[in-house]
Amino acid sequence: MFWTRAANIRLEAEGKKYPNHDFVYVGFHDHRAVIYRSDDVPRDIFSLIDPAPVVVEIIDVDDVENRDALAEWLSGTYLPGRVTSDSPVTSAMVFVAPSAARRHGCLPEGAAR
Repeated sequence: MFWTRAANIRLEAEGKKYPNHDFVYVGFHDHRAVIYRSDDVPRDIFSLIDPAPVVVEIIDVDDVENRDALAEWLSGTYLPGRVTSDSPVTSAMVFVAPSAARRHGCLPEGAAR
């Protein structure tokens, strides 16, 4: 329940709380990497402002120790081999869940990476 309340407070403060919609997936995550198909693709998270169809794939790990290894593998090996000039995908973004301490407001942003 704490997370739900905190999320609603944050969304309202950012002007992003819209009462007439359905949530499919909501979470606050740390941005780790972006892989682009070419230099013509809009940079970084701003490509989410006016996205083409978006596909979200959630990949989880059993423990936090494996999180960084998974993020490195996704951004350094797996995704660059899929986001290529002949691919319909324009970019791929990697996000990781924040640590439990940061999720509960115990640490400043960026301190628990």
